[in-house]
Amino acid sequence: MIEHLIQTLQSSKIGLKVVNGSLKINAPKDALTPEIIAAIKAHKSELIALLSSSESIPKAEVKAYYALTSSQKQLWTLSQFDAGNSAYNIFEAYTFSGELAIDKLSLAFNQLVDRHESLRTVFKEDPNGVLSQYIIPVEKYTGALQFVDMNNATNDALRAYSDTIQKHAFDLEKGPLFIGEIVKVSENKHILMLNMHHIIGDGWSMGVLSREFMAIYNGLSMGQEVILPDLPIQYKDYSEWQNSEPRQAVLEKAKTYWLDTFSDEVPILELPSDKVRPKLKTYNGSSLDYKFSKEFTSLLNEYAQQNGMTLFMILMASINGLLSRYANTRDIVLGTPVAGRDHSDLENQVGLYLNTLAIRTAFEKETTFEELLAIQKETLLKAYSHQEYPFNSLIKELDLKRDLSRSVLFDALVVFQNQQGLLVSEGLSLNGVAITPYQNMEKSFSKYDLSFIFSEKKGELSLHIEFNTDIYELDFVERLSTHFNTFLETAVAKPQEKVAMISYLTPSEESQLLHDFNATAVDYPSTTMVDLFVTQASKTPDATALIFGDQRFTYKELDEVSNELAHYLLSTYDLSVESLVGVKLDRDEWLLISLLAVLKAG
Repeated sequence: MIEHLIQTLQSSKIGLKVVNGSLKINAPKDALTPEIIAAIKAHKSELIALLSSSESIPKAEVKAYYALTSSQKQLWTLSQFDAGNSAYNIFEAYTFSGELAIDKLSLAFNQLVDRHESLRTVFKEDPNGVLSQYIIPVEKYTGALQFVDMNNATNDALRAYSDTIQKHAFDLEKGPLFIGEIVKVSENKHILMLNMHHIIGDGWSMGVLSREFMAIYNGLSMGQEVILPDLPIQYKDYSEWQNSEPRQAVLEKAKTYWLDTFSDEVPILELPSDKVRPKLKTYNGSSLDYKFSKEFTSLLNEYAQQNGMTLFMILMASINGLLSRYANTRDIVLGTPVAGRDHSDLENQVGLYLNTLAIRTAFEKETTFEELLAIQKETLLKAYSHQEYPFNSLIKELDLKRDLSRSVLFDALVVFQNQQGLLVSEGLSLNGVAITPYQNMEKSFSKYDLSFIFSEKKGELSLHIEFNTDIYELDFVERLSTHFNTFLETAVAKPQEKVAMISYLTPSEESQLLHDFNATAVDYPSTTMVDLFVTQASKTPDATALIFGDQRFTYKELDEVSNELAHYLLSTYDLSVESLVGVKLDRDEWLLISLLAVLKAG
């Protein structure tokens, strides 16, 4: 639709440009028909974003230090807490099988660091507390690829070492914030471990580095000159541009949308858990993998195509539907990341461009799954059209009362990954060396309570769930993944069924709830409860019958004190069969004694 509108504007010689965040129109007389004006108004935000991305990002003036982007400020704050430091590391490890030229690998690593200023950036506060980013000149930079000999090391030793590298605590003031180690396992087998703090890069950045790493190494191995395309800008240029007045004016337009979305009370997602949430947020975590069948994956893709939506929209709606059943709510906020690289200058950049969108999905009790899909599609499209507004800026504007035990605004993240591994993506390989992901490691942290990370490979959808182990047990997450599969299958098969009625239980769980838990028939002797109690008191007079706080009563003591109270009732009041005796007491030991006494009084 937007492409058709642009073609119409061009054919009518109508010019558009963005000035201080506002859309300016230059058109010949009578060219602006009511239909064109209505179309421009309907797609105003998309046109502003598109035109803004076509303007080159100017180079910043040379300075001793540069401004941070909003996302960098947020990560710097989170990283000041010990628990939050390693949680924001981007770690990759790969096994190289074959004859590896270590010297050329090191040289390729150094050329990457020279090429991308982000990899040589550190963050410092001046005496006035103003935080800035400083770029270390190439000639003063000391970071390099390290070589570690662990020849014939056991798998446990290698796992422990990779875990140590993964949990490396970066010093944001001193750096380096991008480290690499090549670990020798045997003569022709090595493991490359790379770790980067999120404040200088993101997942897309790792993809950029992988392509360039391969190109440089392969060129050096074959004795060829390596020529990479010039970078139009560096990250400092982007950060200064983001902080400029014209750019802030553009972002101001998107701010209104997000503030309207969260203008009323922000809901909190409370899922059932056997654990007590820690008073301070923790990042201890584990993960679980779940695969969907190829047949069901194909069915989902067909369903998405038939209904004019993406697979992610269906998955997001299903997550919302299932969580609404778990938490008994129909107003849920879930986070989802966006690459933040709409501008043409940013495609091959290394830096933190990733932004997070807080997707608030609200629906009614009677909403069907089909209706929920329509709501989810509209919600996501609106959010995407305003995606340039930084998440951290939204948090500041909302000025929420902070709960230190939770993430801000949402506790669960939903991701659809279309990027594969760092060095094995896009068919890349080192000259004469086979590369495979290093599998002997386990992620031991989780940024959020729950992260649903979907990916599709070779026609098969998979789900990787990361969870905070201080909040959820593994068996809860296992049930959650199974319930999601069942909910999704049922919802797609019966889209006109109400979300509140869609079955997500497995056949064995349904049988347990409907039959096993309701099998309560027990053969008791034809006697009263008082008779049963008195019989038990005679059998075990010294056994403990009642505990409340520090108070303990044996069966004998409970029998005697309830007898005294029953005698008092009968001697003081004119009671007969079927007389009502009101009991108004706190929930303590005397409540039970009184009820037993009333029954004994007949």
